[in-house]
Amino acid sequence: MKENLVSLPHSSPGGEGFFEPPKTLPQSIVQYLEKEIIEGKLSAGTRLFPDELSIHLNVSKSPIREALLCLERDGLIVNKARVGFFVADIKIEDIEEIYPIRAALIALALKNIIEKGFEIDFINNLEKMLEEMKYCVQQNDVKGYFYRNLRFYDYIVDYCPNRRVSKMLDLLGKQVLRFRFMSMSSNPESLKRSLEGSIRLTNAVKNRNIEGSVKISEGIIYSALDALRQALT
Repeated sequence: MKENLVSLPHSSPGGEGFFEPPKTLPQSIVQYLEKEIIEGKLSAGTRLFPDELSIHLNVSKSPIREALLCLERDGLIVNKARVGFFVADIKIEDIEEIYPIRAALIALALKNIIEKGFEIDFINNLEKMLEEMKYCVQQNDVKGYFYRNLRFYDYIVDYCPNRRVSKMLDLLGKQVLRFRFMSMSSNPESLKRSLEGSIRLTNAVKNRNIEGSVKISEGIIYSALDALRQALT
């Protein structure tokens, strides 16, 4: 079965289902390493050697170093003085702080969208993305589902008339993407639960049910938080 991808705006890093090409070599390296870290292929504590990366990617060390410094600013790696670059640890303290903030901001975005009104295309696009997510669940495709779920929420946030909500979510950093991937991949049933929640959320928004939309979105995020707590302990 061939998958049909919906072409929609997004603000997330490169990955399956994403199409914005990087503009420079360092950006391309950042995109590659982001994906490796977010998906857990480069685990927490892994040391990153610029010389080895230069050989592996067949590029000079200068763009490698520029990319590593960029990833350091994003919180995905740390630069230990006189030692080197390491993939940042996943700390339960960060998760406990970030997830309640994310829940509040997503709830605010949904409230704004429903109060200000939306076109039918907004719901149609969400439902198309749900179909793609459903296919990934049927195939047990964690990575495919993750990137489509990411796009689903990016689209909701991008549609919000309050632009500060999007900016505040960006401030949470790309570390949250590692957390989200980890929560989805830590339990075989997590994809199914996530999909069911996203379907209920879309229906609540479609019916312009503010209270229901907020309650469902918060339930989805706090359920993911519980999954992360279990995975880390």
